[in-house]
Amino acid sequence: MIWTVRAMMTMASRTRTAPTISGAVSLRTTASCRRASVNDVVARATSAPLIVGAVLVLLAIVIIARTVQIIQQGYVGIVKRLGEFHSVRQPGVTFLVPLVDSMVTVDIRETPRTGDKQDVITRDNVTVSVNATIFSQVVDPRLALFSVSNYFVAIDQLSRTTLRAIFGGMSLDDALSQRERINAQLQAQMESVTDKWGIRSTESRLSTSHRPR
Repeated sequence: MIWTVRAMMTMASRTRTAPTISGAVSLRTTASCRRASVNDVVARATSAPLIVGAVLVLLAIVIIARTVQIIQQGYVGIVKRLGEFHSVRQPGVTFLVPLVDSMVTVDIRETPRTGDKQDVITRDNVTVSVNATIFSQVVDPRLALFSVSNYFVAIDQLSRTTLRAIFGGMSLDDALSQRERINAQLQAQMESVTDKWGIRSTESRLSTSHRPR
């Protein structure tokens, strides 16, 4: 009888202790969740200013890169503001209005360009293979940039058509013997057209002139 009473008391004690232990575990779990959520909030609050600061620094670098430009010697800068011509900048450091100005550099040095060989027909219907070297220089960067779409291509095409016209008015003997006359005619005709492009044709030289086999 005594053993039965003791067993019943032990079971009652265990029954009262179990809820106490489970309640403690539940409180610890809730506290841990609260600490984790607080840590997440702190981490987010700390990372937000860092992200904003990085974006501002990157934006400042881009603005400075677009504001400060360096023009090399032998070039000039053509500044366009909102798509329209604004000014010509000389070699050195120059400043632009960011997101409003844009600049294109133009080479103002004298530049030789040798065209590809082409077959032309003389006055007496003989085919001759020729090409020429044209020395030109940009004297008005604004005209060179805005009066013709691509002055490099324009000069090359002009020299080719001019050579065809000159050789078409000469006989084969004259074409092979009168190189200076051809150079003078080529120079004069090139100048009459390139002046309106802001380009000076300084010299024109016939590179080759021979009858193909």
